[in-house]
Amino acid sequence: MLDFLHWVRDMEFDLIFAKAGIDLSDKRLLEIGAGSGYQLAKLQKITREALGVDIFESNYAEVRSANVVLYDGHHLPFADQSFDVIFSSNTLEHIPHLEEIHREFKRVLKPGGLCLHVVPTHHWKLRQLVGFYLLLPAMLWRRFFPSTKQTPSQAVEAAVLQTPEVTSNQGSKSIGQKLRNLFLPEHHGERGNVFSEYFYFRPRWWEKHFEDNNWTILKNEGLGLFYSPYAFLGQKLSASQRMQWSKWWGSSCQLFLIKPKEE
Repeated sequence: MLDFLHWVRDMEFDLIFAKAGIDLSDKRLLEIGAGSGYQLAKLQKITREALGVDIFESNYAEVRSANVVLYDGHHLPFADQSFDVIFSSNTLEHIPHLEEIHREFKRVLKPGGLCLHVVPTHHWKLRQLVGFYLLLPAMLWRRFFPSTKQTPSQAVEAAVLQTPEVTSNQGSKSIGQKLRNLFLPEHHGERGNVFSEYFYFRPRWWEKHFEDNNWTILKNEGLGLFYSPYAFLGQKLSASQRMQWSKWWGSSCQLFLIKPKEE
């Protein structure tokens, strides 16, 4: 499953910078939510310098690269006006205090700096909801009649990919919580609930959010890729087919290129 996630991120990576239309060769870039550093390694090849941050509680904290700095999720550990570009991929929806982190973005951006954010859409969320209940019988069978024990690496993959596997903290949960995890999909982000976050994932919500936090939107565009959190058809569905499917069923992610509003 993690191989599928990397495959999707590779496709997204190429589309992001083709659509953004910015030259990063002389830029210093900060990636927010850099995880293991997989995308950061690619960013380092197309920028003058690229660094990443992730929170201490990250699933990737133990396997991160040397260029990923752990931080408290509130205060970026860099001086004012340190970066030309701030980049995030499928990260902002996981940040509960967005207004605070926007102030930090503006603090560490150089004059004329840009933010490039990629966020999941309501189309992705709908696929999560529908896919969960289509797969629920098979997942319940695997839960109650397991053929093999889950390895630590599989537990990490399950947490990252939002698949309802048994994770290390299951034993501490109440019966009600365990039942909820069995019959409700994962609440992916920090706003709303497992169902209402569909509306928070709409590009229009993000558009208003950025405007309310004094950002000027330069680009607001779907990436044009179809995928779901359940690796539907895996790599059997090619990149070109996924692009075509997104025209029918909607893009799974939206790109926003923004800059601070002039005071």
